[in-house]
Amino acid sequence: MNLSNIRAQARTIRSQTRGIFLLFAAPTLVSTLSILLSLYDNLRNSIPNLSFRQFIYLLVSKNLFPTTIQFITTLLLISASYTMITVIRKKKDEVRFSDIGHLFTSKNFTPVFKTVLLKQLLLFLWNLPIFCGSLLSVFNAYKILNISEKLPAHTALMAQSAVGQQILQYTPGMLLGSLLILVGLGITIPQYYAYSQAELILYDQLETGSYRGAFYAIRQSRKLMKGYKRKLFMLDLSFIGWNLLARMTYGVLNIMVLPYTATAYILFYEELKKEKAILNENNPQARNSLS
Repeated sequence: MNLSNIRAQARTIRSQTRGIFLLFAAPTLVSTLSILLSLYDNLRNSIPNLSFRQFIYLLVSKNLFPTTIQFITTLLLISASYTMITVIRKKKDEVRFSDIGHLFTSKNFTPVFKTVLLKQLLLFLWNLPIFCGSLLSVFNAYKILNISEKLPAHTALMAQSAVGQQILQYTPGMLLGSLLILVGLGITIPQYYAYSQAELILYDQLETGSYRGAFYAIRQSRKLMKGYKRKLFMLDLSFIGWNLLARMTYGVLNIMVLPYTATAYILFYEELKKEKAILNENNPQARNSLS
């Protein structure tokens, strides 16, 4: 699998597909809204006066709406990606803005919704060490920062002083949080890539009438991605510059980035299926394990 060829093909398809930017206009607008909302999450002034329980409640309440927006963005991207699959497979050569709503008005919406919801729930469970570690690190770091800012200028900080003891009180929590984040990353990243093909596999299952539920699509994704997580990770790394530029423009540049990356991920899936098919032909035992 050549990632450079995949990116080149994605750019070619993006430039040659009529209406592709209109197709991705809706997820671009929603992602911009999500970025703008995140700019107003200034917790620095409120955290020092909160207990840890109050901090958790505040953080959860502030993230409910952005999380919902992100979930909607995911569904819109899936809808656009399903339309692009038909382009890549030569079933159509142009797309329209109205194609973004096809998924939401079809019988396939419920299976897609269930699969995305289940996938997000499983990833959340895998993310629990990172989530808990982030809570501990951010809460204790803000407490330490608040104490440090109240010190007079050029004051020597001694561990035996009252201020030093206050800071030391929050240091173990911050260190424990950092450790949980590192452990959580080692656990979560492989699972994220293992589940990455679930929505595209679901498309084929719905098209061929082989849909057996959300868990089945996710299990098939785990099997398909075995030995290819690093490849997809490298593809993600190649998009870092584009994603940073999109973030710097408050998501506006996503009108160019999303058609490119979404098409590349579909092409990755198509190549992955071909390579796995060849592998299974040459290895009957592997074919049996994927059936």
